[in-house]
Amino acid sequence: MRSLLPRKRERSAWETSRHTKFLDEVWKVCSSRPEGYRSIVSLLHTCVSHGNLSFETLVVGIQYLVDALADHPDLMMKVLSFLPRECTFRLSSDFDKTRTVYITTPMGTVPRAAFGMIHKDGIHPEPPIVDQLITRLISSALFTVETKVSQETLVSLKGGDATRALQIMNELVESGTKWTQFVARYNVADKRERTFRLLCKLAVASQKFPPTLHIRNIHLPRFAIASGGVGEIFQSTWKGSPIAIKAIRKTSSPEYLQELRKEFFYEALNWWHCRHEYVLPLLGVFPSDVSFVGFCLVLPWMQRGDIRKCAHNLKQQGFQPPLDRWLYELANGLEFLHGKKVVHGDLRACNVLITDDRQPKVQLTDFGLSVFASRMNTSSLHIHGGNTRWMAPEQLRSQGARADPSMDVYSFASLCIEVYTNASPFREMPRNQPDLQIARAILEGVRPMRPIAMGDCIPDDLWALMEHCWSHVPADRPTASVLQVRLKSRLRTA
Repeated sequence: MRSLLPRKRERSAWETSRHTKFLDEVWKVCSSRPEGYRSIVSLLHTCVSHGNLSFETLVVGIQYLVDALADHPDLMMKVLSFLPRECTFRLSSDFDKTRTVYITTPMGTVPRAAFGMIHKDGIHPEPPIVDQLITRLISSALFTVETKVSQETLVSLKGGDATRALQIMNELVESGTKWTQFVARYNVADKRERTFRLLCKLAVASQKFPPTLHIRNIHLPRFAIASGGVGEIFQSTWKGSPIAIKAIRKTSSPEYLQELRKEFFYEALNWWHCRHEYVLPLLGVFPSDVSFVGFCLVLPWMQRGDIRKCAHNLKQQGFQPPLDRWLYELANGLEFLHGKKVVHGDLRACNVLITDDRQPKVQLTDFGLSVFASRMNTSSLHIHGGNTRWMAPEQLRSQGARADPSMDVYSFASLCIEVYTNASPFREMPRNQPDLQIARAILEGVRPMRPIAMGDCIPDDLWALMEHCWSHVPADRPTASVLQVRLKSRLRTA
């Protein structure tokens, strides 16, 4: 329920008659915006008590001031008489179009577009915001004693302010050079990971992505060409190259929509920043109502398909697929993700694609997106899109088990069976075997039988490594780094 102000305003002891008259007017127009009213009171009180404004107080106060008094520029102009002498305040001539407020402080002129890019004639191309203000706010949110207040201010930014802040933080996280300059300029410690978390929080709060991620003018076909655990896949083109557009399908549990959106923003931003040779790059996001969360993921289209399909096709054509190299590359990609504190969560052959290069290589895809599959159905047996045969015992034991890199290592061994035999793990069990029975067997310590007569025989040293990956106790499994070293040594001796 929306919070409202009491019917009667209580006058504060510090108010003069001028303050009282002004705040009475503000009270009338802020009945449905109690936070805005209280922030304006705090702003005036600070001016009376201290005579000067800190950077954080100015940013917080002016943001709330403009939000609360959007339709009352006359009241906004009255604020000028209460600000310290060194501060001036004016509205742009096109206030009714861009809602821009200009504040001059001892730090310099600070144009502030508190209402963002909305314009009478459409989308304003670039909000007139000084990057220095937002950059200082970001540094304050990361490093000062008033971190909590500054973080709340940053996450509450709206419109163009939010868009520009997202872009600045995204560039800081992406660019080593810009981050180094940022740290040196503000003489602060390296808090890049915290910056990324703030970026995600602002994206979720504002329901926006950094502009760099946005892809527009893409033709979305009427019909999907495939569907998976989390949604539907459309094929299109962008900049002359084939692309895959992944839309999150409508969930059967609408009450999870907000949580889904939150997770989608986090996972998409995570994917965007996981740039690696063996990770499928996220090209961007495409705004569309086709997706239940309002955005689609745009990815390169891989004509060769996944690792299992590609290996099988090469064998059918009389070629020997480079399985050992592909498995090494896969471990390399896993090591990178785990180093970024990202757990794939659904490692199967269908989520390992093969590039169209002259020397094809693997690229991991759909990491982290298994969380959406877990929201799509109510049955605990199918929450991961039917991947019980690949799941570690601890995942099967607890639906809410915390994602851990060791789970990916377990699934890696099961994936090896796929690429060598073109069959799913536990092929010795009936194809229609209920997931519940397979899960029970795994929990009792049963592992897939070593395939002998199907496809290529799995070498002894690789099978021993797979058994190590299948250890019942997560801590007993090798890390992705160890996996990569072991597989690299196999390449040298091959």
